[in-house]
Amino acid sequence: MPDLLPIMLGVVFAVVASTVGDLFIASGMRRVGALSWQGFRALPGQISAIVRTPQIPLGVLCMAVFFFTWLALLSRADLSLILPMTALTYVLNGLAAEPVLGEKVSRQRWAGILVITVGVILVTLSGENH
Repeated sequence: MPDLLPIMLGVVFAVVASTVGDLFIASGMRRVGALSWQGFRALPGQISAIVRTPQIPLGVLCMAVFFFTWLALLSRADLSLILPMTALTYVLNGLAAEPVLGEKVSRQRWAGILVITVGVILVTLSGENH
């Protein structure tokens, strides 16, 4: 089993990149507005509106950073260890949703995020005993 510190640092980097990407994309799509099926002729206009919204390409770039970090992590550690760790994006997204996007995060959502966090801790601790 590899040393967990570099793996955990890589996961933190990946989680931050993913969370920032999520926030950019969510913010961008709020600017674009709701998409609906209007036939194939409307697709180029909808795609153009998405691509021309600056937050979307920035979000995609962050997601690409996440993806390549994910590949590096998979080359060094078990999927069953690092995949649950990346669920920490739920925590960061929950924390950032209100100040960045103006969302209200309910108590029920926070309870779900807590359950996920406990699971991440359990999986991370099991990584030392692999």
